[in-house]
Amino acid sequence: MKKNTGSSSWSYNKMLLKLASIGWQRLFDLEKSLKRKIFIHEFDPRKDDICVATYMRSGTTLLQMVLYQLLTDGDMNFKHMSDISPLLEDAIQSGNILRDLSSPRFFKTHGDYKYFPEKINGKIIYGVRNGMDVAASMFHYYKDYNMPDLQWDRFLNKVFMERISWFKHVAEWMENRHRFNIFYVRYEDLTQDTRKTVEKLAAFLNVKPSEEVLRRVEDRCSFEYMKQYQEKFGRARLSPNKTDDQFLRKGESNKGQLEFTGEQRAKFEELYNKYLSRYNLGYDFSAKEPQVRKMFA
Repeated sequence: MKKNTGSSSWSYNKMLLKLASIGWQRLFDLEKSLKRKIFIHEFDPRKDDICVATYMRSGTTLLQMVLYQLLTDGDMNFKHMSDISPLLEDAIQSGNILRDLSSPRFFKTHGDYKYFPEKINGKIIYGVRNGMDVAASMFHYYKDYNMPDLQWDRFLNKVFMERISWFKHVAEWMENRHRFNIFYVRYEDLTQDTRKTVEKLAAFLNVKPSEEVLRRVEDRCSFEYMKQYQEKFGRARLSPNKTDDQFLRKGESNKGQLEFTGEQRAKFEELYNKYLSRYNLGYDFSAKEPQVRKMFA
């Protein structure tokens, strides 16, 4: 009797895929564990450090630019933002970058709250953005940059909602169980009411900017201005033919919902209510179009 080689081959491929998936998940978990150990044992904080903490695609670079314009002469002659405000995880592993920065240092991280040792005594700025916008921005960024075959449904369910959970990341930083000195800021407030939000941030930093500086912050932190200097903000080249020309993609608010199906939206709302409704972030996903209300009202 002739064997059904097609069926057995298909079963074998499915088994390999399952094993590969388990392997990648374990490697990912190991990476997170190692990063946490690096944070705890190797990060040497200073009292005047300023850390911008966010989930990816939540206005991190915008906050870095605001700090740069507030705390320096704002000159755009730097080669890349990472030279003056590095990603903390990369800077720790590379050795001297953080040590060589003059005080006050300001840097960014996308790390989970639990990575951070209790010895941190500087100031932290935590930026949060409408999760639907974050998901859409993150998906298109990965797809455009180096993952052309990435599928929206798989990304949303397996990455954004599970493996690198936006909900858990934001919830842990909002809980702030170590009582770090944190200033919370929404992307929507920073882009739609820039002057008022920057003034509050300056007060948190004990900085008294002049009218000239405030106008400069408003001008140079606009999406249009920063887009002109995109090469200073995106990821480094992976190859001579690879550019990060979509790092600053659109900068829009309340558009991410257009990517969601009804089922996906329902799952998003379920997770949001489970992890984040208690913190009154001001996002209302029950409306036909997500609404943004006053934070902590």
